[in-house]
Amino acid sequence: MHTTLLICSLLALSFTPTQQDATQFPAVVSKTEAVFSLPVQSRSRWSWNRRETPNNMREYQMDVTVKNESGEYTFGFYLWKHPGASAVQEV
Repeated sequence: MHTTLLICSLLALSFTPTQQDATQFPAVVSKTEAVFSLPVQSRSRWSWNRRETPNNMREYQMDVTVKNESGEYTFGFYLWKHPGASAVQEV
């Protein structure tokens, strides 16, 4: 038997970071594959590469952490502001 613990996080680091309750998100984990659903927070406007974000800082993070008998694995989407990046806004 394999025991798996799932931790989901959706962080907008240019805003107030929040840790999401993993029970809100569907996850199917078996010995051979794992499928995770990470819904994106609803916002009236998304922006990135913001002027107030220092270079080489992470602005957004959406990831999952899976823990089982053999270890801990974290993977997902991370958005970093690179030096010289221009500000972008999407509605």
